[in-house]
Amino acid sequence: MIVVGGTSSGTSNGIYTNGSKNKNFYYNTILTTGENATTAKAVYVNGQYSVDPENNANFNFQNNIVMADYGIPLYNSVGGIIKCDNNNYYSVNNATIVHWDGSNATSLTSLQALNSDDANSISDDPLFESDTYPFDVHITESSPCIDNAVAITGITDDIEGDLRNPDIGADEFESSLPVTWLEFKVICEGDSHFVYWSTASEMNNDEYLIQRSYDAVNFETVGKIEGVGNTLRTKEYTYLIENFSNNKQYYKIVQVDLDGTREESKIVSVDCNYKKFQIFPNPTTGGDVFIVSNDDYKALDLMISDSQGKMVYSSNCNLTSGLNKLKLNLGLKSGTYVLNIK
Repeated sequence: MIVVGGTSSGTSNGIYTNGSKNKNFYYNTILTTGENATTAKAVYVNGQYSVDPENNANFNFQNNIVMADYGIPLYNSVGGIIKCDNNNYYSVNNATIVHWDGSNATSLTSLQALNSDDANSISDDPLFESDTYPFDVHITESSPCIDNAVAITGITDDIEGDLRNPDIGADEFESSLPVTWLEFKVICEGDSHFVYWSTASEMNNDEYLIQRSYDAVNFETVGKIEGVGNTLRTKEYTYLIENFSNNKQYYKIVQVDLDGTREESKIVSVDCNYKKFQIFPNPTTGGDVFIVSNDDYKALDLMISDSQGKMVYSSNCNLTSGLNKLKLNLGLKSGTYVLNIK
């Protein structure tokens, strides 16, 4: 992590490189600051490099956050084969995000036209803990850099020794919570219970225990699913429990850390003598949607509208009594949508 700058009008660089051998720059976080530092460069590449046969490039620049208050995030004064991708180029007060061999790029589109690379790079505020004095360039939980890097062989830890997920930059965001719960449901499916839950993030997660009770007090473990360890991506889990009693029952999920620490979900109840129409998950990130009904439908119309009432999807499908799974890989933008079933 590098922070450079000040109030002087002199030139300052976060990283300056000039040489003849190939160079690899991975997972750096550089911020140049200061209102008079208009010529500052977070990274200044000056000089031709020999080609690295492994990457077919003479300069490899990947998974870096380069941010400038008034200067230029990346200044490349030479040509050659330079591999750049999965970076975040962000300038607060300068229209130029990258200077590339004599030309200025003011957007990712113009940058990609110049270097035919950076297909997976972004240009967004990295959302540091603090980008003003006293500086703290650790990324926060809302940072667009989270999960936007590409794994580099041989690099498994961040600057502080935390496991790479990986995020863009020197710091790997680490949630303070072992699991961030999103949704937890238990559905009647024939003579079985369909247990579903989802999480927004997991940290040091070893496994989940599915527990059941008949009085909401005394629980027993009826199933187990392995966790994914560490992730900041949404994960969905399902578990089928067969041959249950129709009496009202209660379920909870127990999350177990790698060190044995436990955290419990909320308790949900299920009564298969009373079933209703349900749709989940909600919200959804796309993909599979589950619909539970206690009636059979034929030639059913399914319509999805956006927040303005404009229909963005329609289809005809059949629902049967119990659990139905619909695949809705629609590629819709994030937002609020209304699902109508007739």
